[in-house]
Amino acid sequence: MSNPILLGIQSFFARHSIHTNETLIVGVSGGLDSMVLLHACIACGMRVVVAHVNYGFRGEESMADEAFVKNYCQQQSIPCETRAVTQEQRQEHEGSTQEWARQLRYEWFNALKDKHAARYILVAHHANDQTETMLLQFIRGGAGKSVYGMAEASGAVLRPLLSMTKSAILNYAQSNGISWRNDSSNETDIYTRNLIRHHLLPQIEQINPRIHDTILQRSAIMHEEQVLVDTAVQHFLTEQMTAHEGFQSLPIASLAATRAEHVVLWRWLNPFGFTSGQIYQIAEMCGDAGRAESARCSSATHDVFVQRGMVNCVEREMSAESSTIQKFPATLGRLNFSVCTPQEVSFTADRERQYLDADKVDLPICVRRWKAGDRFLPLGAPGNQKVADFLTHAHIPAWEKERIQVLEANGKVIAVLGWRIDEAFKITAATRQCVCITFGGFQS
Repeated sequence: MSNPILLGIQSFFARHSIHTNETLIVGVSGGLDSMVLLHACIACGMRVVVAHVNYGFRGEESMADEAFVKNYCQQQSIPCETRAVTQEQRQEHEGSTQEWARQLRYEWFNALKDKHAARYILVAHHANDQTETMLLQFIRGGAGKSVYGMAEASGAVLRPLLSMTKSAILNYAQSNGISWRNDSSNETDIYTRNLIRHHLLPQIEQINPRIHDTILQRSAIMHEEQVLVDTAVQHFLTEQMTAHEGFQSLPIASLAATRAEHVVLWRWLNPFGFTSGQIYQIAEMCGDAGRAESARCSSATHDVFVQRGMVNCVEREMSAESSTIQKFPATLGRLNFSVCTPQEVSFTADRERQYLDADKVDLPICVRRWKAGDRFLPLGAPGNQKVADFLTHAHIPAWEKERIQVLEANGKVIAVLGWRIDEAFKITAATRQCVCITFGGFQS
């Protein structure tokens, strides 16, 4: 085994404790890289199952790719799994076509891994791919993990060719008489990656002929740094962050003391869908830590509020629809409604339990998010107030204010849930039955 590709893959398998008696799922498009990976795995004596996705983007050419892979596997007596993407599936996807295809591909690969009791999925990314990936992410303004490039191992996904250059892979194919299919879409400049490959990289290679080795070394170092940084950030968040159901809070003073606000915010908030640009925006908002008014930044699923020395990340409820209660007892999420006698009443803070005079509550009642224009007479107050004014006077943070619900009967707000009931519905000496509202955790 004197060929550098074979030596490299053999060393890779030894490094990851992969033996010839286990099954490997190998993603094979029929192109040069994946055919070399498959050939090398067979040469190393590995037991493989080939996985091929026919997206159908190139019509007859895509069908010919699938036939080519199937025929090769038949000649080599290798199990071959194929998946054909329908026209409806291609038309229904949203966003980036390449990202959609990647997600579909890996979901299917993982399903095959379970089906064949395999530990790993092998894909044919190589050194040139790594260079293109890192350049693409820098150009796009990525941050964190996105600019570190691909890892040799990402969970169950392994990249045995990642340290090999395209030229070495081509030499291996030519030396071993390996046939492959050319993807015509790779020859166009439709995709940004192709622009980098065809135009930018050749100029960079003139400046630094060893650019791929340089990028690989940098990527390896950055992945190691990532492990250290992740450990430090996780320790910091564990020590400083307050977590409740539905939201997390971090003191701005503690964040500033790290002198690495952007790194901490990125690792905390990026999993919730916040972009690198939004991280910089939030960091700037934190610079005015003493602000009384809330500053807000939103992802698709979460809101970040910066106010009164705190950064609060709040999970957004995807539905603000109202719910109707027809009878008691009843449960709505963390809200529990029951009926009791005045003798069973045990007053607590409004955030734990509220009571209403049952005879004054006409069913059905509605639980909904408060809205502008809502009014009620807060218990103990001299007159009617807007719910918005009541919440402001109660100094409720903006991030929490948006999650507050009201109880409505006959079109009238009879309670701001978790905060105050309406004066007209309080328990008196004449009360015969009570509605007890209890809250199972943080209210939204």
